[in-house]
Amino acid sequence: MTDPIIDAGTTVRCPHGGIAAPLGAEARVRVEGLAAVTVATRWAVSGCRGEGPGGCVTAHATGGSRRVSIGGVPVIRASDRLVGDPSGADLSVVVRGDRVRVG
Repeated sequence: MTDPIIDAGTTVRCPHGGIAAPLGAEARVRVEGLAAVTVATRWAVSGCRGEGPGGCVTAHATGGSRRVSIGGVPVIRASDRLVGDPSGADLSVVVRGDRVRVG
């Protein structure tokens, strides 16, 4: 099975209505013209309606590709888990169109 690689333009949503954006991406590698994102990337979440410890302020990825890395750091695939902090909630990745895939 193949998975799309996440790039800086991928839509990522928290379960409380927020949108996550990467706080940096790997400019050396591009997917459809946008910088690829690795597991080292932190995400900022805006518009989260969760309150207190139930909200998402930032997010991080767990896992990552075992086959594709940038500078030794695994890229994030659409099936990898992105977790909201401090809530611990799973974020959703919205996959768009044909993209570079990891087999």
